[in-house]
Amino acid sequence: MTNLARNLTTAAKEHGGRPAVRLDDLVLTYDQLLDGARRVTSLLRSSGVGPGDRVGLVLPNVPAFTVLFYGALAAGAVVVPMNPLLKAREVRYYLEDSGASVVFAWEAMADEAAKAAGSVGIDCIPVEAAGFLELLAEHQPAQDRVRAELADHPGPVSLLGHRDTLPWTRSVIDEALRLFPPAWALSRRSHQADVIGGHEVPAGTLVIMSPWLLHRRADSWTDPLVFRPERFLDAGAGRSGYLPFGQGPRLCIGREFALGEMVVVLSRLLAEHRIGLPPGWSRPAAQALVAVHPRGGMPLVVTRSDGGRG
Repeated sequence: MTNLARNLTTAAKEHGGRPAVRLDDLVLTYDQLLDGARRVTSLLRSSGVGPGDRVGLVLPNVPAFTVLFYGALAAGAVVVPMNPLLKAREVRYYLEDSGASVVFAWEAMADEAAKAAGSVGIDCIPVEAAGFLELLAEHQPAQDRVRAELADHPGPVSLLGHRDTLPWTRSVIDEALRLFPPAWALSRRSHQADVIGGHEVPAGTLVIMSPWLLHRRADSWTDPLVFRPERFLDAGAGRSGYLPFGQGPRLCIGREFALGEMVVVLSRLLAEHRIGLPPGWSRPAAQALVAVHPRGGMPLVVTRSDGGRG
């Protein structure tokens, strides 16, 4: 019996650049879908999932479901889809009845699935909208576009003026700083009484702002959890709700140097190398210390563009 995952491989060979999955403005091509499915397969195999094992999926109708579905099939596993609105006892019933080895759950519904998974002694892997789609759909295309833009840039890359000379590269950096601002919280003390968001703020009040939360507000950003660099190609994008380096008179003095440094590093690194993810990679949790760090570090694979290991 032919595994359905083979159909995706065939479709990617014939229609690689054509849309395979579409949800609102998000589009995954057949190539991107296949690449994502292969990463899921690698993750499952490294976790000990093999042919005949059951993999639970507790997700709504989102592109991630399709990626996980084909990734599980390619590992030889049997998919056990579940309604994301099920309660823990109901999810537990499906897990016990199917003998599932692992379950993936959409972040907004992951609590119930995690309780059920813990009660039967298996792992529950939360599927996070931003990180998951960024990892499986958008990172490599965005990286390839940065590489192409840098290759067309005449002469060495300078520290200044990237908004006009390297708009896509700068947009990728801006979007990365939106999702992962270095400072998760900023504080200011009010000099005089004011009203903020309908709340009275007396003079001398310590006000704490979180770029991490501001950058994820749905009323300021379309699909705030999705990595989408093109949002910064528009003039003035994000001015009202974007402050990775602070804002106002106390704006970080090293802002322009830091932005220029990132562009220069990217230009040197991507000129001859490709950045990838190791087998079994999963997004590390954000750890809020003085700055935001990936908990446990974030290993990456650097390969030379000519195929050698960097």
